[in-house]
Amino acid sequence: MKINFKGFYFSFRPIFLATTLFFSALTAQSAIIPRLKSGENLKLAAIGTSLTDKGHNNKGWFEHMGEWLNALPYKGKVTYSNHAVGGSASKTDSATGAGRCGLLQLSDVLANENPDAIFIEFAINDAFTPYHISEQESKENLQTMINQIKEWAGRQNQGKGKIVDIIVQTMNNCINSHAQKRPNLEQYYQGYRDVVRANPGVLLIDNYTNWIKLYNSQAGHSTWNSYVPDGIHPNADGDREVLIRQVQKKLKQQHK
Repeated sequence: MKINFKGFYFSFRPIFLATTLFFSALTAQSAIIPRLKSGENLKLAAIGTSLTDKGHNNKGWFEHMGEWLNALPYKGKVTYSNHAVGGSASKTDSATGAGRCGLLQLSDVLANENPDAIFIEFAINDAFTPYHISEQESKENLQTMINQIKEWAGRQNQGKGKIVDIIVQTMNNCINSHAQKRPNLEQYYQGYRDVVRANPGVLLIDNYTNWIKLYNSQAGHSTWNSYVPDGIHPNADGDREVLIRQVQKKLKQQHK
């Protein structure tokens, strides 16, 4: 089965074995900081929900990460584009709004950005019960995105291919009505872990582990509450103290 997104045809069948082996080998050897160290200029793209959308905090974790990379000895080598849209899930129907479909966000990135790395997070809204996305569908949609990135990367440079780092993230827990509408959120995050495990070379940044540890560290959850005052969206302090630190840690570990 093929679907046409903005003139790009993407296949929902498994990609050819040769392409898989070729690109997996490249991806397994790649990482953002070592690529910068080797002299590459990198364009980073992000797709996801309001947890990534810079409109929520005016400047989100993704922009701060880009500034951090440019502050390292690789100044001027990193550019970044944020395509995340609040309310998005991995795949939504037309009634939800086309801009909120993760697959369409990805097609826009691949059509217009020529990315060298793509950050992905949709699980928190895949778990949103009004969207009717099952845990299995969430996993399949993530796998489709990974396949599409690999297929696109393999066609670049006159078919010689290019390296595109894929970074998948779990995000924070939520409370109150947000949690009530996401009763199985932890299972959706586990689904993301399972997909990454099945795709060697794809990097998992498991922010949820740190967020739930912080939440459980105090009986009244006071620090967590100060970082996530509306019960679902981390503020600038939460991004800086929890999420960005984990992103930096994981990218630095690849550097070793």
